[in-house]
Parts: sequence; C-alpha cells; structure tokens
Amino acid sequence: ARTAYVSGDILVAEPLLTRPDPVAAPETGAPPPAAPPPPKGVVVIVPVFGDPEATAKCFGWLTGRSRDGTPSRIIAIDDCTPEPQIAALLDQLAEAGELTLLRHDRNLGFAASVNGALAHVGADEDVLLLNADAFLPPTALSRLQRAAYAAPDIGTATPLSNNGEYTSVPVRFRENPLPEAAAILAADSAAARANRGHVVTLPNGIGFCLYVRRDALAAAGGLSLGFGRGYYEDVDFCLRLAALGYRSVAAADVYVGHAGAASFGVQKRQLVMDNQERLAALHPGYKAASAAFLRDDPLADAAAQFEAVRLAEGPPFRLVIAPEGRADAAAAQVGEDAALATVAAADGEIVLAFRREGGAPGCLALPYPEGAAPGALSADLKRLPIARLTLFDPHLLPPQAAEAVERSGLPVDVVLGSAGVHCAHAGLLRQPLLKRSCCNGWCPLELGGMAARSDRGPVSARLIDEALSLSATTPALADAVRGLGPRLAMEVSQADAAAAGTFAPRVRGSRAPRLVVAGPSRGEPLLLHAVASAVARAAPGCEVLVLGDTGDDLRLMRDPGVFCAGPAASGEWADWLARLGGDLLFLACRRGVEGDPHAEAAAACGWPVARFSWLARVSGGAGSGLLLRPDASAGEAARRIAAWAQSALAGRTLADAAAEEVADREQRTLVEAEAGGVDLGRSGVEVERQA
Repeated sequence: ARTAYVSGDILVAEPLLTRPDPVAAPETGAPPPAAPPPPKGVVVIVPVFGDPEATAKCFGWLTGRSRDGTPSRIIAIDDCTPEPQIAALLDQLAEAGELTLLRHDRNLGFAASVNGALAHVGADEDVLLLNADAFLPPTALSRLQRAAYAAPDIGTATPLSNNGEYTSVPVRFRENPLPEAAAILAADSAAARANRGHVVTLPNGIGFCLYVRRDALAAAGGLSLGFGRGYYEDVDFCLRLAALGYRSVAAADVYVGHAGAASFGVQKRQLVMDNQERLAALHPGYKAASAAFLRDDPLADAAAQFEAVRLAEGPPFRLVIAPEGRADAAAAQVGEDAALATVAAADGEIVLAFRREGGAPGCLALPYPEGAAPGALSADLKRLPIARLTLFDPHLLPPQAAEAVERSGLPVDVVLGSAGVHCAHAGLLRQPLLKRSCCNGWCPLELGGMAARSDRGPVSARLIDEALSLSATTPALADAVRGLGPRLAMEVSQADAAAAGTFAPRVRGSRAPRLVVAGPSRGEPLLLHAVASAVARAAPGCEVLVLGDTGDDLRLMRDPGVFCAGPAASGEWADWLARLGGDLLFLACRRGVEGDPHAEAAAACGWPVARFSWLARVSGGAGSGLLLRPDASAGEAARRIAAWAQSALAGRTLADAAAEEVADREQRTLVEAEAGGVDLGRSGVEVERQA
C-alpha cells in the first residue's frame, strides 16, 4: 500500500516485520502526573550562521510546503552571518511574512540564539529546534507532536535521520550520505508506514531536530550557555529534563534529512572535545547510559522495519545473495543497481541479512524458522522488487535458502568464488558419490552434508545448471570448474579481474632473508609455530613476517625471528608486500587461492610462493614454488616449507645481499616518498634511519 494523507492522518501498510515493543522509561525522576492538552501551535526556531546552500534548502522546505495543518510559525535568528546571501534570503522571507526574523550584531552561538527566540514563544506553544541544514518533510511536524504527547513523561522527540547520531539510518550510529529531496520524502513516507506512532526511549534528544513540549520547556528553562558556541547544550538540556522525570524519545515514524554541521567548519573538533569534558563533569552517568544504548540498540527493530518498507516500495534492484562468511568476496559483484545479503543457518533459523553495500539497507535482518524458511523466504523474495538474483557460491548456501530461491522463480545468475563447487562429494557433477580420495576423507572446504538432495539432485546443482549465466571470480577457478557443463561458458567477473590486475608488489631484497606468511587462519596457530620453528632450523637468520590475524600474536612472536604485522585483508597484501619486501611468500589459507583474486595475484607476484591448492593431488615443487595438499598436517607442511625455503635461499651469496641492500634503500626512498612526500634529494640511508 502507498501512503495517503487524509486530514493529516496516514494510512498504514501491513508491516514486513513484527512491530517492536516500546522501551520502558528509565526511573530518573518522578514523571509528570498527566500530559498537558495539545498546544495551540508550534514555533519552529532556526538559528542561522553559515552554509548558504543548505540554509536556502532548509527554508525552502519550511516555507514552500504545507505542514499538514499543524498551526505553526517560524522564528529565524541571524546570528551575525558572514554570508550576504543568507542575510538577503532572511530579509526577503521576513518581508513576505513567512517568518519572524531576529538579528544579532555579533555572533552569540546556538544556545544564546535559541534562548533569545524562546522569549518570543507563547505559553501555549510547543517548540521545534531545527538546524538550518535540516530538511523537514511536509507532514513530519504533526507526527513529531504526536510522539511528544504519546505518554505523560515525554519531554522531547527526535526523528530518524541520515545523520542523527542515535537515530541514524540506514547504518546505525554513523553519518550517512544526505539523500536527494525525493529520497528524503520517500524515506519519511516509509518511516510513517513502518512505525506509525512508535517511540523508543533515548539517552537524550538530538538538537538538529528536537521537538520540545512546552511543559518540559517550562520545567527545565532554556539551554545552558556554558557550552560556548555549540555542541552538547542539547544533551545537557535533555539530561536536565530526565532528572525532572521527562523522557527523550525517538519518533520512529518520522525521517528528517540532515546535511551536517558545516557552520562550525574546522572548529568543530575542538568544540566537541572541549564540551565533552564539560558534559562529563555535569552529568557523570551519561557516558555509561550512552554506551549501553550503543551496545543494546533499542531502536534497531524500528530501524529494520523502516528499511524493510523502504526496500519493498523502492525501485527494482538486483540482489546478490552470498553464504555467511563470503560477503567480502561477494562485495565485488555489487554495483549501484544491486544490494548484498548474506544467508546463515543458526539456532533453528535461516537469517537473510542485508549488508551496507551499494544501495542496500544497513540494519535489516529477516529470520525464518528452518522448517518454514523455503516458503516464507521465497514469498519475501517475490514480494520485494527484485529484478534479478545473483547467487554467489550457491553450493555453500543452507539448502533451505537454495530451495527458497528456486521456488521464487526469479531469474538467477551464478558467480563461483570457491573451488568447492567442483567437489565430487557434493554431487554437483551429476556423478555417484565417490570416495574423497583427493582429501583422504577430510574435506577442508567443509562441504559435508551441505546440499539438500532430491530426485533431481542437489538444489544448488539445479540452480547452477539452470542459471542464466555462470561466471567465476578468477581465471584459475574458471579453468578448474569449466567441466561443470558443456553449455556454460565460464568468464571471469570484470570487477575481480580488475582487482587482480592492480596487484603489482615491488620485489625487494633485504639484508636478512625473509619469509612472508599471508592469510593465516586464527584456528591454526600450530601451523604457524611449526613453520616458524622449522624455517629457523633449516635457514638460520631467515625472518618470518606474518600478515593477518593469528589469534595470539604475542605468543607467536616468542619464536625467534618472528614478527606479526596484525590483521590484513587480502586486498591489502599488495601494499604490505611492496613496503616490507621479502624473498619468499607462504599463502597460509588451506582453501587455496582459487577464487580469491588477490590471493591469485599474490601467487603470481614474481616471488617463490608456497601455497595450499585444492587442485593439488600431492604436495611438492611447482617451478620455484611449492604446492601443498589442503589436508597436509601442520608438521608435514612445516617440513616441506622449511626444505623449500632452505633450497630457495641456498644460492643467495653475501655479494647478492649487499647488492640487494643498496637496491632496498633506493626502493624504500621511493616508497616513502610516494606515501608521505619525502624529499627525494636525501639519501636512502637517511630516509631509512628516520623511518
């Protein structure tokens, strides 16, 4: 159903998600005995200083659109603006009778400007504090008022926004980009339908758009002038109200666009830091309350409900569905026309969770009981305006999710990002189950039992077989799975091919030989310890540098000659290798490089490389490199790597090391210059010493 405005009311569509329960008020003070009657009017107070473009848009929204019949008037405060066009705009609007204009001959700041305007507010009027870079939709005022009067103990109401701190959506607690005008209206309409009349208690209201009831204003007085030009005086005001028994709430059925505080410019950071200290001294419990809200996020359900409605009623889009844990690999398939969602099976549920990639929601997760998932998820997929589905590694999806996709009847493209699809044990080759001789009965890809079977074969096999297009993320993977079907032409995803092509690490020598270990698994510290110890014995003096999350860096660095650089995604390896240099590379991920563009590119970087390979029948040499079977034990892998390193480094003479040291210094000079503007006139030794 679409929104219809009838006498200021809103017709509400059936929600996609279960409505969240209201949050109880904190016991911070004695609540007022009863809510006052609705006000005779609302005064919108807008302090103005800088940002002419945003200010013009703000007043265009306020004066050029109907505010749904809610009696209201505008007071604008020209706080000694340095912008002539702002002053001229305010004069024009005041002369046209659109607003009351107050003008300062010197800059007083936000709090003093608001307090001056409050003197012109009647005893029977509520107040809306609005930043001059906020954009209030036409029917938002009545819904903010309704939220403020939803309970006797509510003092302030704040809407959802792209940039609203506690009320930010779609990415929670972050500054999201400001939508265009049409998108702001659509978002407000979606919020009105998704969360009609729903309020959630906040630690404090947010001053970019703060509706204040007149009884709360009378109880607390104006804003404190102790916060200088701005920041946190709105928080202080709401915390003083809380001590008097008034709650601050989020009006989850209202959305207001907010550009951001451009007026303060470069002074913002210092103002924030100074006023944080003032606020902490005045309200010692505020940090704990704020941290608890960030941790628990009581507004999450309402934000998800908003996102569900907005997604369902938005334009058609392409949906990329990936197994949980493969979202980063699948992100390359997401463009401006697509959204990304992951699927996971846990605790008896199948959960479809949207990721903030492309135009996707940032806080929407749809759970389905496992038994009902094929039908319910299929119905939601058909309900959403999905033009096309892209399945990333469908053989790793929970079978209920694969069945839901099949039932939906939507057009499907398949992208393969891992070699497991070729595993005979998974049955995707239409062959009888074979003994997993390639892995001696142990499957490093964890595919056992993953595919639901039927008379027609695994659901994921049918999806692959019937896909409109089939592609792989890397050339090696395309070669490995080309036999899936003679009618399918395997092509490498353009996005992934481009990513792999940008990997060009500089090969640099160093005084001490160095083995770089990239991509270790947190669950295999034994492998790293075994490799470090074996290499230290076989190639004395060889350093071992680890890129990635080992799970216990300090313990690993007790091994002689080992240094851990910390977590590093595969997309960052090129930069790390270019800066650090080395002689040998060990790619420690047992899943192999097939399917990962960055890992494939690393394997082709020009260094001798040891790596696990899903396609390797036996462990052994491969040119100057080393291939390891995925099921090789830690001890076996360490012994082979140590022998390989010893052999690869055997021909490295002292003369070679000296020449490499000179080249290394020259290279470091260039790298540091590119990174930080180092003067190329200095010698490499000086640059290295400074670094």
